[in-house]
Amino acid sequence: MVGILRIGMVALAGALAGCTLEDIVPSDSTADLTPSVAPGQQVFPGYATVDTVVAERLRQNAEFGRIDLGQADEAAMRASFGLGPPCAQVSSGCTSASTLVVQNVHVAHASVLADGSAVRGGGQLIAIVDEGFRTAHEDFSGKSIVEFSSSQASAERNHGTAVAGVAAARLNGVGIVGVAPDASLHLTSWGNQSLGDMLGLLAASTRDAAARGAVAQNNSWGWTGERSAFSERAFFNASGLKDYALFAPASYGGKASDWGVLFDAYDAFQSRGVIVYANSNDDTLPDVSAWAALPLLVPKLREAWVVVGNALLEVNSQGRIVDADMLSAPCGSAAAFCLVTDGSVMAPNAATDSSYAIVTGTSFAAPQVAGHIALLSQAFPNLSPAERLTRLLATAQNGWSSFAATRSGEVTFAPGVTRPQSRLYGMGVPDIAAALAPIGGLAIATGATVATAAAMPVGGGVDATAPVVGSAIAQALAGREIMLIDALGTDFRRTGSEIGLKGSSVQPPVANPSQQIAAQAQSFAFGFAAQAGTAATVDAGMARLFFSQSLAGAAGSRFSNVIRLDRVNLLHVAGYFDDRAGAPAAAVSLSRLREHARFTTEFSLSAGHHQNRLFDAVSSGPFLGVDSTTATTASVGATARFGEHWSLSGFAEIGVGAVAGRTGGLAQIGPILHASAGVAAARHDALLAGDRLSLYLGLRPRVVAGRARLRVPAARDQSGAIAYEAFDVDLSSGGGVPLRAGFGYLATLPGAVDLSLNANIDFDATVEEEPLASASVALRKRF
Repeated sequence: MVGILRIGMVALAGALAGCTLEDIVPSDSTADLTPSVAPGQQVFPGYATVDTVVAERLRQNAEFGRIDLGQADEAAMRASFGLGPPCAQVSSGCTSASTLVVQNVHVAHASVLADGSAVRGGGQLIAIVDEGFRTAHEDFSGKSIVEFSSSQASAERNHGTAVAGVAAARLNGVGIVGVAPDASLHLTSWGNQSLGDMLGLLAASTRDAAARGAVAQNNSWGWTGERSAFSERAFFNASGLKDYALFAPASYGGKASDWGVLFDAYDAFQSRGVIVYANSNDDTLPDVSAWAALPLLVPKLREAWVVVGNALLEVNSQGRIVDADMLSAPCGSAAAFCLVTDGSVMAPNAATDSSYAIVTGTSFAAPQVAGHIALLSQAFPNLSPAERLTRLLATAQNGWSSFAATRSGEVTFAPGVTRPQSRLYGMGVPDIAAALAPIGGLAIATGATVATAAAMPVGGGVDATAPVVGSAIAQALAGREIMLIDALGTDFRRTGSEIGLKGSSVQPPVANPSQQIAAQAQSFAFGFAAQAGTAATVDAGMARLFFSQSLAGAAGSRFSNVIRLDRVNLLHVAGYFDDRAGAPAAAVSLSRLREHARFTTEFSLSAGHHQNRLFDAVSSGPFLGVDSTTATTASVGATARFGEHWSLSGFAEIGVGAVAGRTGGLAQIGPILHASAGVAAARHDALLAGDRLSLYLGLRPRVVAGRARLRVPAARDQSGAIAYEAFDVDLSSGGGVPLRAGFGYLATLPGAVDLSLNANIDFDATVEEEPLASASVALRKRF
């Protein structure tokens, strides 16, 4: 049969057609409706900052609310569809649903981007295919409009004028406000075309809109004799044909080649923009309109295509949707790419340049979604059309009871982002504020594309400071802009300081450094007790525990043995093996001690290997995650004896660390030269015979020389490829002066019980931050 073009809407309704809005409400100024950033508030690229004052002004603004029906008109509209009175008339817990407010359009319009522009569709082009337009209407005054019309202009312009106004009527103090008031328009009027010419015009206008950069194409029309998608698919499958372009002439007429050209144009458009189609207004159809849900028949069109239905919404006093009465065909088998909005609105009319009329239908629901796409395109220029649509689908409102009662499945948009779908309402009602915000938390990507990259969540902060390495990496990142991605791969840029870089210059390699020192001191004391030696020798062997990097992370199985080589020389062998899952580590230290009459000298060499650790700290995150660290150190020490009970020790160490970077990590750390030093005073027989009390102060290990190469995610393109900014960091610049002060106590109690006490405080002399204090008590029974 021959398909005849039909406007996909309910005819103009109400007695207000042809009247001017000056007869209804007065105009008001837009001077106070421009959002701005509050003093001290920072705006980040890709992250809209809401001016809540302007959002509230917009919500209450007369022009912003003119698109809504009054209570009397809403009641009449509902009655014409056989529905009861509005909830607001029968319940104090309900309020009249505002078409724009319920979708949080006022929040989007009050949001500021990094360039200072409001999210109102600026710089975006919306294509609209319809019967005709009155471009001189006051709602389009000053708007950039491209007309792609046929030579046979149509006398009917009411429908197209209303559709264009709902999508993009300007916020100019007169008329209504469209969803994307600052967007430009690409208008195609089909006029009085034959079917063959019509298909050619549709294909040509679609290609032209794509070439001009249109981000959405609105189609508020359909065909006569329409079928549900269920029926059309059944007939198509029964035909045995594989290409719907070959079957379309049987449903609509025309030539298969012309249908193929149109489908190719639709396919090509989706690399630039989203195709928006109004569902059928026939609420008796058991399934979505076959034409509106064309991707069900032409799978290559599924990339960025959305169907839009029409419903009257009921809203409670908190602004939440509590019910929705469908006035159109259901979303049905297209539920996964279908949305519903309130298409009963006041819209511009073509009678005069200042006339308006009440209209209803999917024709006026669809351009609301086209406007949303324009807002998302402005806010997220690096996203593909499919990604912009996904954000709108994944954040749709679905919290009312009839949605749950008609649930038909669920859609997983990304790991952790799964949403229910309804056979009536599809994914639900758009929430543009939610679509503009991060979905599923933010993370730092560390791969080639957003689809394949490993991502490190930043919700709890990101490790950027570590022992030895210090805070140089954190300082380098603090003021630098870093691209983050949410669960859908959308880019949101924040500075390093805003991400919340964890750690500080006093961060220890173990949870309780005092406990580690006390345990190692017990092990050392046991080793020295096996050999006769002066107190100064014991003090010399233990002084490096407080400041040395060689055994700083000692945990797991420890050992300490002292071997007397001759009358004045001893060999001290100490170390540990930590076999914790995923991060094993081992280190060994050899020390030669030489006893003199009143003092002892020590020279030590040590080596260690730490898997999945940056030195002794278990490494994590994109900036400090490493495969391993191999470290070697050399140290010297001397202890002098004063009187019978006192000694004073000095210690200095220098070491080299070779760090193996983790594949995909954002930091490649080169060889590191580090140093530490300290002094300790010891008192023997302080409280008990044979006990030892130590007081110590010194410099914890810090970088003396070393560099790191950082790669920071900077941007992504529409294909999802991530671009990185690379730069070098001098690790010695962030070392500060990390100090440690504390005391330790060792004693043997009756019953061969060893007591070890230790308390220390770690702080940085150059940084104003809270010091880290720790303390521990350890008892060990010897057998």
